[in-house]
Amino acid sequence: MVLNIKKSIFKIALLLAGLFVVMFFYRLPVNAESFEITVYITNPEGGSVSYNGVSKMSGTTVLVDNGTMAPFFIEPNYGYKVGTIKYSGGSIVKSGNLYTTPAVTSDTTLYVTFEEQQSFEIYLNVGLEGFITDERGNQLYSSVMVDEGEKFRFRVSPIEGYGVKSVKFGGREISPDADDFYSVTPTYNDTLSVSFDKYYPIEFVVGNEGVIVDLDGYAINGTVEVVEGSKFKFKVETDEGYGISSISYSYGNSIKRLVPDSNGIYTVSSECSVYVTFEPAYNLEIVNVPKGCKFTAKKGSDVLPTGKQTVVKNSNLSFSTSTEEGSGYVFKHFKVTSASEEQIFTENEITFQITADTKVEAVYENVGIYTITVICDGGGKITQKGGYSPNNVNVKVNKGDSVTFEIIPEPGYTLESLSYSGTNFIKNEDGTYTTEPISNNQTLEVVFKGKTDNISGIEVTDKGTVVSLYSINGAEEVFESNNGNIIRAPIGDGILPSEVQYGLIGKSIWLDFYSKDYSWNINGLNIKGSQFKDKNLSVSRKNEYAIAYVTQLLPYEDKYQIHILEEGLLGFDATLNLGFNPNREGKTATIFKVDMTDYSVSLKSSSVVDAEGNASFVLSEGGNYIVVISDNAITDDDIDPMQREGRVDTGSKQLVFAIVLVILLLGVGGIVAYALIKLNK
Repeated sequence: MVLNIKKSIFKIALLLAGLFVVMFFYRLPVNAESFEITVYITNPEGGSVSYNGVSKMSGTTVLVDNGTMAPFFIEPNYGYKVGTIKYSGGSIVKSGNLYTTPAVTSDTTLYVTFEEQQSFEIYLNVGLEGFITDERGNQLYSSVMVDEGEKFRFRVSPIEGYGVKSVKFGGREISPDADDFYSVTPTYNDTLSVSFDKYYPIEFVVGNEGVIVDLDGYAINGTVEVVEGSKFKFKVETDEGYGISSISYSYGNSIKRLVPDSNGIYTVSSECSVYVTFEPAYNLEIVNVPKGCKFTAKKGSDVLPTGKQTVVKNSNLSFSTSTEEGSGYVFKHFKVTSASEEQIFTENEITFQITADTKVEAVYENVGIYTITVICDGGGKITQKGGYSPNNVNVKVNKGDSVTFEIIPEPGYTLESLSYSGTNFIKNEDGTYTTEPISNNQTLEVVFKGKTDNISGIEVTDKGTVVSLYSINGAEEVFESNNGNIIRAPIGDGILPSEVQYGLIGKSIWLDFYSKDYSWNINGLNIKGSQFKDKNLSVSRKNEYAIAYVTQLLPYEDKYQIHILEEGLLGFDATLNLGFNPNREGKTATIFKVDMTDYSVSLKSSSVVDAEGNASFVLSEGGNYIVVISDNAITDDDIDPMQREGRVDTGSKQLVFAIVLVILLLGVGGIVAYALIKLNK
């Protein structure tokens, strides 16, 4: 029994202990979870930060319930201002000195910085004919202090007979607001200047069919007073069915006509009388034109704006129009419409008197527009006639129009290349270039180069001054300033341009046209004629057909075929320099011209091979040649006996010999094959 009781007590104790543990670790909160906001203050002497009416020191915390917003009252002391506010939990909402956080959901930090606030002094420079007052109506005198960031508002009051001429702060003129207050927000010490002046009268004499109004819309009757030195602006409003006949003003003995600005505003700036008269008028509507179309409408000498307006009866009206190049439009006709008729005028200038309500429209056709993109490299100028381009880069052209370009190199430059993407780009007699009618976007690319850009070096040698070029193209540009010198240029593709040949005529210049294996020496005094074409002076040294078929030179073993790609006469005598093996020094190289129709040869010249293995030959035509290297120079007498012995072979004997040789080889081959078959059996 006692044992059972003990067991029961033990069980109850265990149960109570379990309930205690559950309540300790899983207790239900009576209030929602709270979070801390730590407040840090920079320059705490500059102001205070309070929460729920309790001032907070820097480094202290505020306990805020989960999900609630925390309002802080942040107030700077005198001479200070609130600088930066940083809150780690999001953006703070400001209302005056009250700063409210968003809903707090975690521990956060609030940083508050107070900064010293400056004050600026505004020096008052006010004329004797008036005074200024602050917002409370207190008159101000020598100066006023304004805190940094604060706005200073004031009124200006002139004495009787005077008006405000100007109000300037820091030299910049300011204007009053709708309540007649002026205001400035200073950022440094500066001067406020107010000047006054006497009024001058302007007398208005106006017909009964209209009225004068100022820019605020108030009607003006009789005389207005304006501050001396100021301008008075006004508008004229007419009654229904009337228009302005004339507006003039008189001062002293002079009468002048008043002209409005583009907004219909008239301006006078001195004491005068203004006379306004009205006449019956009609409605005139001028339809606006597309961009790029030039249009002018006039009433007498006055330019009329587009849109609706009234025009005095029987006024002389004139209209003219034209289309800009490259606008995409072409003028078709004027259409003039009144209540009684519609008239079409194909002329681009018309004149008539208005006798009814009238509408005038200039009609255009949109023909399409294309662009010529101009790419210019180097020193030169490109201008165009036709199309439209504000910068000579993108030329706008109406479909079907042509454009003429003038391409002018700058001093010291020359035109190197010109490329046009269209079909035709015609060079005119005056040196300009004209496109075909444009039907697509095109590109014009022009490259200029400096006349000295092609010079790679200048060297004075025992043979004279040698001017080396980067390229034979454009070599003629350096001829004028190098007469008597040697011009060296690489052969490149082997073409001697016609421009270079023209440029050399009559010049005492040796043109050294060189490559790795050969070179040409051409003297300008040897060039004759008036017509030239590009010449291919490339030299091939392959031993091809000629060296096999020429029988006159069979006795000579050391020979080479030379092929100058330019066939026929060169138009000048030139020296061809060829390189051979230096071990042929002292031997003689003789060159023969080969007639490829019968493979006969004719001797041209001989040259002793120098220590470097070079030999030189004077030639006047291209084609096929054979060079023979021998101990002595070969003459016509050396090859004539061969010709008399009938050794000139056009190829027929060699063909017969080749056929016989083939037959013999086939026979021997057959015998060998037959013997092998027998041996195998």
